[in-house]
Amino acid sequence: MRPFFVKVLKTGLPVSLLSAAIGYGLATFAGTFADAQVLQTGGTGELPSAKMKVRMPLLLGGLSFGAFASMEAVAAYFRNRRAAPAAKPTPKRQATTATGLDSEVEALLNKILAQTEAEALTQTPIPGVSSDAHEPRNLSTTH
Repeated sequence: MRPFFVKVLKTGLPVSLLSAAIGYGLATFAGTFADAQVLQTGGTGELPSAKMKVRMPLLLGGLSFGAFASMEAVAAYFRNRRAAPAAKPTPKRQATTATGLDSEVEALLNKILAQTEAEALTQTPIPGVSSDAHEPRNLSTTH
């Protein structure tokens, strides 16, 4: 829960401060007209702009922080609601040989290599290549 509150504070406070600043500007603008009406009618006492300059920024800052926090809570709910896919069991690894290949894979590769080299010996020799270069090799031996 702590990361949620930290995220809300880190991003919600600047949003609410910006909204409060905008609210102060709007209250100053609206207070100018409200004061003018009070003074035109000959009213005495406290001017409405004084109350507006306190109430409007607090109201807008509080509402914006509340709206942001509630939207973030809904987003976190849906974000956490998605269950992580269940981990698939990993198949058991087969024993590896000195070459790092599985024993079955290495046996198959040796068989294919032997077949290929046997076919190469039965074909006509390539000019310039000696016949002893076609000896079967074993992949499991390390040099």
